[in-house]
Amino acid sequence: MPNFKTLVTLVAVCLFCETASQGNFAPRPNGLANLSHKRDNEVANLTFYTLSFGLPDKAPIYRFESTLIIPNGSPPDKNFQGAVKAVWPGLQNKDLLQNVLTNQKKVASENKNEQWFHLPFFCCHPAGDFKTEVQLYPGDALTSIYVWDIPHNKYLDSWTLVTANAGKDAGAKGFTGGVVYDQKIAGGGEPYNQAILAVELQGLGEWDFGSFTWRNIIVMARTKETKWCTKLNTTNNFKFRTSMPVATTEGELTTCYIATVVFKSPTGK
Repeated sequence: MPNFKTLVTLVAVCLFCETASQGNFAPRPNGLANLSHKRDNEVANLTFYTLSFGLPDKAPIYRFESTLIIPNGSPPDKNFQGAVKAVWPGLQNKDLLQNVLTNQKKVASENKNEQWFHLPFFCCHPAGDFKTEVQLYPGDALTSIYVWDIPHNKYLDSWTLVTANAGKDAGAKGFTGGVVYDQKIAGGGEPYNQAILAVELQGLGEWDFGSFTWRNIIVMARTKETKWCTKLNTTNNFKFRTSMPVATTEGELTTCYIATVVFKSPTGK
């Protein structure tokens, strides 16, 4: 089990994090009322490709779990700091909690194998990271689990990495960790009601790393409705496929399970 530590001891708070390929609200689909999806410092060419669940309004999420299979790397960017690429699962309401796979690091790298780093993050007033970036490798499996700690009205954010061949060949090891997160630090406070799987691009960033897979997606929410499990919403046009969603209800809680989601490519590619 992850060793949960308090947020205060782990977070390096920053209003405008230079290394953050995250810290931007994902736009809500289907013309729903949208929160500002930019940080206070405007982001150039901010593009999202997201898949989210059409939960009933105000239905709080109790648990959100997913396993991301780390994509292939892509060629190094000549203008590294201006070409952000990120993939993340996150919970969103008036603030944002996300475990980010990012190509950004404090020092730019010209090594293609150093394409991806793990950076748990929160946003937005202020925004900050929970830990120093850790390098990941294609094929690694990164599991993120968010659980609402109802008695304390906080969220348990945990992550676990299982290394694959490329990581093992590089001498990397698996790890696990977690934090207890208080939404009020980032201007939130209401239970999350949006569960999102996202590709986020900034500046010169492109989705040039090919298709990739999410596994074992679980969303548990306080609602007896089940249609939201199969009503998957998207922002921006992109190609994807999913296994059959399965919804089960017990009492006032409905759990949605999807074994596999594949993000294939932007439409037109």
